Amino acid sequence: MSNIQKKLFTNIFILVLVNLLIKPFWTFGIDIKVLKIIGAESYGFYYAVFNFTFLFHIFIDIGINQFHNREIARTPEKLMLQYSQLLNLKLFFSFIYIIITFSVAYFYYGYEVLRFKLLLILGVNQIIHSFILYNRANFTALFKFKLDSFFSIFDKLLSIIIVAYIFYLSPIKNSLELDFKLEYFIYAQTFSLLVSLIFSTSILVFKENPKWQKLDLKIFIPYLKKTLPYAIAVLLMALYTRIDAVMIEKLLPETGDYQAGVYAAGYKILDALNQIPYLFGLFIIPVFAKMLKHNENFKPIFFAALKILLSISIGFTIVSLFWGKDILQLLYKDLYRDTWYNSYILLVFSFNTAVLIYTTGGLLTANNNLIAISKMSIVCIVINIVLNYIFILKDGAAGAALATLITQASMAVMQIFLVLKLWKFKFAIKYFLYFFVYTLLLSISSYFLQGNLLNIVIVVFLGIIVALALNLVEWKIFLQNKQLNKSLNSK
Repeated sequence: MSNIQKKLFTNIFILVLVNLLIKPFWTFGIDIKVLKIIGAESYGFYYAVFNFTFLFHIFIDIGINQFHNREIARTPEKLMLQYSQLLNLKLFFSFIYIIITFSVAYFYYGYEVLRFKLLLILGVNQIIHSFILYNRANFTALFKFKLDSFFSIFDKLLSIIIVAYIFYLSPIKNSLELDFKLEYFIYAQTFSLLVSLIFSTSILVFKENPKWQKLDLKIFIPYLKKTLPYAIAVLLMALYTRIDAVMIEKLLPETGDYQAGVYAAGYKILDALNQIPYLFGLFIIPVFAKMLKHNENFKPIFFAALKILLSISIGFTIVSLFWGKDILQLLYKDLYRDTWYNSYILLVFSFNTAVLIYTTGGLLTANNNLIAISKMSIVCIVINIVLNYIFILKDGAAGAALATLITQASMAVMQIFLVLKLWKFKFAIKYFLYFFVYTLLLSISSYFLQGNLLNIVIVVFLGIIVALALNLVEWKIFLQNKQLNKSLNSK
């Protein structure tokens, strides 16, 4: 195994590990705690505004990170020339992002002082986060993988320390909880993001010493034309995955904030779960890209990733079917109502479709089928908006969750058909049988063990044993596959 390959696998392991430790702790230890303290209605308002700022975040970047990562990886000395140029370009696009976000918000909501104040702070947070991603792209391109892993979680870790101190360690924590305001939670994130940006920028400036030059658009514009399809695809996917809470609040004037909070309560858990296929995607896209470029057999890697992720998603779905209400009761205490389960379980089912989207989407992205993904995303936006309008008016948060499930299932089906069309995949019937057996055994055991939350541990261990016995988990293929090793060694 070469040094580059060892570095890459080490980085993947560290990146997955720290994200699976820190981000779920942020979700379950901090985010959900804030929801419980300020209430579903106040949190729903915040969640809708946050999602609104996320809809247009791609305008801050427009493919800059991808362009810079590619150029620096090929010729590291270009960092000296390009860093400040693209920094200026990102500042310009950040200004465009603010104009677009506030213009659309004014058209959609009208002018509301509190909403626009929150919109400004959260919009600035999106901009700062984008600049951190820009610095991380530099670290990755320069093969400084440990720094990339560190800054992938540093701002969240700092936010956890600040908010956790208020909630759990402060000598006046009881009075702080009673007077805790949403702004404190947001300002803690802003401060943490700023510290992370200053820290990461300082490392780049003092260690790599880039030259500060004016922007040369002649260098960037040709590549911008190539990255524009990627930017459009990201924008469209953001629209159909993040518009739900925005529509809930708008369509239900009387109960919109509360229903958005109920939706957020379930989506927070889904968001934590989605870190698993998302991080897998970070790994498989560059690997697939190299393997496709050299006409290598990528199918073993694709099926290994798909089987692992489906084993996790199916297992969690079964656990949620039998213990979902207990899990929500444990997390939200007195705030929880039985009706919350309806939106939660539908969102959990959509986790399975998210796995299919991330794996097939990763392969299509690596093959540069971004125009096709964009077209499919447009179809899904239409489906999502129409279904949200119908279902939210009828069932609130549960209606939005159903719209999410149907939309993501539609995207998954379209991507699967395109993958089958492009590569003529042949699915072994035995694996359909294996997944049936896996699902059946976990369902039967859960049926007899339900009622005690601690029994989930038994079901998890049983799931791991069954998955290994049925060869649904093939970790070795990622380390031993000859095509993968060859791909990672070819730069």
